[in-house]
Amino acid sequence: MHVLFLSGSPNRLSKTNAVLKTVQQSIEVPYSTSTIDILDVPADDLMQARFQSPAIEKVKGEIENADIVVIGSPVYKASVPGVLKALLDLLPEGALIGKVVLPVATGGSIAHYLSLQYSLLPVLHILGATSIIKPVFVLSEHVQLENGVARIQDTQSLKRIDEAISKVKQSLKQASYTNV
Repeated sequence: MHVLFLSGSPNRLSKTNAVLKTVQQSIEVPYSTSTIDILDVPADDLMQARFQSPAIEKVKGEIENADIVVIGSPVYKASVPGVLKALLDLLPEGALIGKVVLPVATGGSIAHYLSLQYSLLPVLHILGATSIIKPVFVLSEHVQLENGVARIQDTQSLKRIDEAISKVKQSLKQASYTNV
C-alpha cells in the first residue's frame, strides 16, 4: 500500500504542512509514502494549464500509484488556495477512482471547516473519489511554530487525526474485501 501526501500550502514551513507531517508519522507503518509539495510544481505549468508538462505528469503518476491520497490545504478567504485548485484542475477526470482520500486543512476559524464542503469536496468528487474520509480540520491557533518546527498543541485535533487514520485503514480493508 502506498500513501501520497499532497501539500497545497504555498508556504513550506506552514501549519498545514505540520498537520500533514503529523498524519504521515501516524500512518507510515506498514505503508510506503511519498510527498508532493505544490511549491515543487512550476507556477507556469499551473497558470498556463500545461496538462502534459513533466511536473504535472509526475503528479499524475504519483496519484496513479497511490492507494491513499492525503491532501493538505490551508483555508484562505473560505476556500482552498488557487494553486491547489489549479493543480487539481489539471488532473484527468477519474484520477481519484479507487483511492481513499483524506482531506486535512488548517484555518483561522471553525467556520472555515464548512468551506471544505463547498470548495474542495466537490472537486474531489469530480475527480472520481468515492471513498472520501471526513476532512480533518485544525485551527491555526492549535499549531505552534517554534525554531522551524511545527507541532499540533491541541489534543482534540490529534484525536481527530487518529480517528481519520482509523477510518482510512477501515476503508482499505473494505476495498480489499470488495475486490476479492
